[in-house]
Amino acid sequence: MEPTPIPTPAELEQVFFPWPARGRATDGHPMARIGIRLNLYFRRSGEPAMRRALVAITEDYLRLAQGRIRHYAFADDNRARSAKSGTEPDLTLLRQQAEGDGGFELEMSAAPEGHANPWAMQFLATRPEAPAEKLGFLVAYLPFSAFEGAPRGSLRNLFHRWCNALAAEHAYAGYGFVLPSDIGGENAAVRRIGELAMRFVGLDVDSPGATAIQCKEGIRCVNWLTAVSARLLERMGGAAAVATAAGPAIQTRDYRAGTIFQAGETPQIGDADQQVAPGDYVALGRALKQLRAPFPISIFDAPPGFRVPQGADPDRAFAQVWLARFDG
Repeated sequence: MEPTPIPTPAELEQVFFPWPARGRATDGHPMARIGIRLNLYFRRSGEPAMRRALVAITEDYLRLAQGRIRHYAFADDNRARSAKSGTEPDLTLLRQQAEGDGGFELEMSAAPEGHANPWAMQFLATRPEAPAEKLGFLVAYLPFSAFEGAPRGSLRNLFHRWCNALAAEHAYAGYGFVLPSDIGGENAAVRRIGELAMRFVGLDVDSPGATAIQCKEGIRCVNWLTAVSARLLERMGGAAAVATAAGPAIQTRDYRAGTIFQAGETPQIGDADQQVAPGDYVALGRALKQLRAPFPISIFDAPPGFRVPQGADPDRAFAQVWLARFDG
């Protein structure tokens, strides 16, 4: 019997995984989709310059979205806002908050809360008085079609621009699972996605709030594009040493706080069921293995039948297997 072909990005863009029946308004609607995922973690996020950089990135993203964002919310606002079709969200309050000392966060999407949509972005920054090492995060999604007709390297350039703007401590971009942009919907969806994440190993996913807490002194894992600060890379002998260990398929590009490593020419999906692994991801993962943070908590709900040592927590054990999938 011939193996089932791995879906193409265009085919995957039409797929969604529905919420189970729970007696809620989101029942049957998209819990998760598949698309492009950019995920950045950064220090000193409470400083005004970093907050202004987040506003600029939001404006950058809205230019790509071209009026598709319909639902959005800001920190300390206590209300959901909406934009009419074809118009842009009003960022007046966000710009004001960038200069203040209160909360600073954003959720925005083409779909309502609890609905996964590839036009969505969220970020969370610390308050100004927070320690510099406490990480803020940004997660942005794009459909595969977002760069149709765009110059070659547009995704890489966008990621590089944002890593520069935020002086990213570590960051990831490539193919991934698209989750709801609201924190509650995102957390509920990521718990359920583990079995699929373990099969399609090239599709990145995480709970960004948990990663921001667990990965202050190390990376989470790798994706097609993985940015690592020079501060962290010092522990590996620097970017050149990592690139040498990873091999010739790994390209590098510096940004103002560190180096971006590119695992192969194009993002990969992978399929563990067909023993198709992104070899370049494994090469980079092996080279950066010592920089992976311990991440002792669970990420997903372990699927039925997952075997763990007696007495071990199955969800935590399953998360460790997924995090180590590119360790080689």
